[in-house]
Amino acid sequence: MPSRGEPKTAEEYECGTCGSAVPADANECPVCGERFEQSASSSATPEPGPSHRGKLPPMGPWKHPAGTEAGPSAKTESKTEPPSEGPRRRIKVVAVAVVVVLIGVGVWVLFPTIRPTPPGGSPTVVQGITVTSFPVDSTTHNVAMPATVTAGDLLIVLLANDGNPNVMTPGGWTFFFGWDSWGGATTKFSMYAKRADGTEGGTTVDFQTSMVEKGAAQVYRIAGWRDSGTIANDVEVNVTGSTDANPDPLSLDPTNWGVENTLWIAAYGAEGDNNATAYPTNYTGGTYTESDRSATSASLASAYRTAAVGAEDAAPFTISAPSFWIACTVGVRLAA
Repeated sequence: MPSRGEPKTAEEYECGTCGSAVPADANECPVCGERFEQSASSSATPEPGPSHRGKLPPMGPWKHPAGTEAGPSAKTESKTEPPSEGPRRRIKVVAVAVVVVLIGVGVWVLFPTIRPTPPGGSPTVVQGITVTSFPVDSTTHNVAMPATVTAGDLLIVLLANDGNPNVMTPGGWTFFFGWDSWGGATTKFSMYAKRADGTEGGTTVDFQTSMVEKGAAQVYRIAGWRDSGTIANDVEVNVTGSTDANPDPLSLDPTNWGVENTLWIAAYGAEGDNNATAYPTNYTGGTYTESDRSATSASLASAYRTAAVGAEDAAPFTISAPSFWIACTVGVRLAA
């Protein structure tokens, strides 16, 4: 009979007739049916024992009659079944399990990045609120700008003064409201806005008053606004005033846009140093600033939210004691 041919691996030989791979313990080719001769040396033939079908072959090479290394001599069975697929099947199962785990980890890592924006919009529209206090009576009020300003940012200044001075509008800024808008006896609250050119970062801007006054200021740095080229078309306000412990901004229904994503700022300026103890519901970033703690101080507070609503009516603030106040609602049209 022909031999099995040269060994391919420790577990397989090549059929000398058709070239097919033959298990090391087979005495018949599973493809062409060729039977193979047994080892020429009786000492090389192992004692009959249990079949190793489906298991790894015993250690230690055996010599083929032709002098090549081979596995155990062929058994004298008339028919040999193909080797078990058990190990390969286990390897496939493990590989599939690893892939499933990796896919699960990938989905878990990716999921936070694809969650929908929470109600109220993205908080990154407001890049920061910079505050300045003026505890000494003066006509000079150098309001600090944000440390970093990018060209195209919207800057909004809220300024509270004790008394009722005239306030000079600095060059490049747009006046929105102030004492001249509706009046009051002992406090002035003003607002100005500007499209930044990128040079404002870390600087100050002097909002001069006609009389020596104390003051407090907040500067909003806003990104992602509409910036149509006419600032009054992208920023609108509504102002009111009264005397009590609940500054209540008026409802604002912008005339230049409808139901669009909008940044809403609620704010007030008041005489005295009565701390803000509560901010409008659903508003965030509540910030209180005062000139000083004295009978002639001025103070203000603000908070904001983003929402796609056609009109906004913020709930009242609460301050620690009744005071004369001026409150406003500001709407900033955001980019589509």
